[in-house]
Amino acid sequence: EGRVQGRHEGEVRLLAKQLSRRFGVLPEWVGERLAQGSEDELQVWAEAVLDAPTLAAVFGEASH
Repeated sequence: EGRVQGRHEGEVRLLAKQLSRRFGVLPEWVGERLAQGSEDELQVWAEAVLDAPTLAAVFGEASH
């Protein structure tokens, strides 16, 4: 379980870096979403960051 948690935290950190590089300073809600995201959600969001026009669109939302 420690490895799973460590991998999840690593994925969250990497995705947060990608998001901040693409969209600038991240609002607090993004960190909360990332921390609560499942492994599958993190993968979907990691792919979405490449094409999404807005930060909210990465998470499948029209706006936040």
